Amino acid sequence: MRHHGEPTSIPEANLEFNDAPRFVWICARDAINLLWKGNAKLHSLEEMKLSIKRHGFQELPKFDVNLENVSGTPGAIKAGNGRVEAVFEMESSGECELPRGMGKEKSTGFWVLPILTGTDAESEAAAKAYAIDSNNLTLAGNFDIWEQARLWDREGYAELLRNLQGSEFLPVTMNQEDIANFLRTMNNSIEGTEYDETIAQGVELEATFKIKLPVAEADNFEQALDQLLEEFPQATKQKVI
Repeated sequence: MRHHGEPTSIPEANLEFNDAPRFVWICARDAINLLWKGNAKLHSLEEMKLSIKRHGFQELPKFDVNLENVSGTPGAIKAGNGRVEAVFEMESSGECELPRGMGKEKSTGFWVLPILTGTDAESEAAAKAYAIDSNNLTLAGNFDIWEQARLWDREGYAELLRNLQGSEFLPVTMNQEDIANFLRTMNNSIEGTEYDETIAQGVELEATFKIKLPVAEADNFEQALDQLLEEFPQATKQKVI
């Protein structure tokens, strides 16, 4: 039944499709086994659970046959892993009633959720590239690869990018140079620690500064930097090209 205000649906008999998407209903306790094994995206499950309780299950997870799931078999969720995990925990703990946008299996009472299928990527690399973009594109423009990386576990993200380096399937949110720069930094273990006001007094900290500039300007900048470092004998310089 069409509710007031809903858009008018065109009958499928009147349409031609190009790899039409479709959704299937699956038990949450089965969907948890379809999580993507290589997923490095960071999640706040408590906030996700709160959002689903408040707004219902609004966004459909996307499934792709090209990715390996946590059970070690082909086929995994390439976007929406956190939402599936949140729903599984909500049902397992019995902390709330069935959220809007979901269903229950009549014979068992198990929670079921919709998953989008039918738009598989061309390859495993293409599926990974999409998975990265589906998260990085949530950031508005002008966020560089270092800021995007804060959405991810750094080591897991680096492994994903190593797999894509040199591939014809790159995320639209980065290019080969971005990937090379990020991996060069990770491979050389150049990383900083965010300042934390809770650190006890008297603990010696090490500050790491990252400065990016065109290679053509590097020599002039380095000369000025060397002069500055003479005033700070404990400081060290590490140059990455």
